Amino acid sequence: MTENTRPLDGIHALVTGSGSGIGAAIADDLGRMGAAPTLVGRCDIPLAEKGRAIHGVFCHAQAMGLTDNGALQGLFANVASDFDTLVNNVGAAETASVLKTDMLKLNRTFDVNFRTAFSCAQAVSPRMLQSGIGRIINIASAASIKGYPCISAYCAAKHALLRFTRSLAAELTSTNITVNAVCPGYTDTGLIDRAVGVVTAKTGTSADAIRAKYASLNPGGRLIEAWEVASAVGWLCFSATSAITGQAVIVADGDL
Repeated sequence: MTENTRPLDGIHALVTGSGSGIGAAIADDLGRMGAAPTLVGRCDIPLAEKGRAIHGVFCHAQAMGLTDNGALQGLFANVASDFDTLVNNVGAAETASVLKTDMLKLNRTFDVNFRTAFSCAQAVSPRMLQSGIGRIINIASAASIKGYPCISAYCAAKHALLRFTRSLAAELTSTNITVNAVCPGYTDTGLIDRAVGVVTAKTGTSADAIRAKYASLNPGGRLIEAWEVASAVGWLCFSATSAITGQAVIVADGDL
């Protein structure tokens, strides 16, 4: 039997936060398997052109801040009427203790990590219900399951995203739309690099020591690679995973 190397042919996928890191890896992997990804967030056109050149699929890219509700609604009015798959990947974490997290920082964190995902899911669900099939995948992080020091707002927002995932899955359980969360441990991306820079500046600890500390927080004692997270997302897009919904898929070298 010949293996189908493009199992997602004909699928139109929206990937938020796809300018770099996990989001870029997800968009690249979906394109490799035949899906046509739309890349949204702080990304650039060359990234979309690269995907088209390598994988031979149409890619659309739009650079925009996803917390801008007007821009978000404009996106859906223009290009989102036929999405089969939504990957809510956009996220950001600000390092601060609970005592130093003010309401502005808390609101910013919820806007990026939870409210944009909620809005995007609301926007694509009617089309999915009409077509009778769809995949909504939220990148919820290990922080949605386990608390970590000095990122309490991020943990709270990602936990809200995980609970939203399970609630929406329950609402759609009688349809062919699945809603799942992928929960990566600390992953070797620009997000980690920025966090390392902040901690190094505050404490004077070497960058290598801080990276090693983050790696030790994963069960396997290493940083996860972006492509490993992308592989989990791609798997959840397959037709063979249609019975999997409302789940948290942990990508962290073990249980949390």
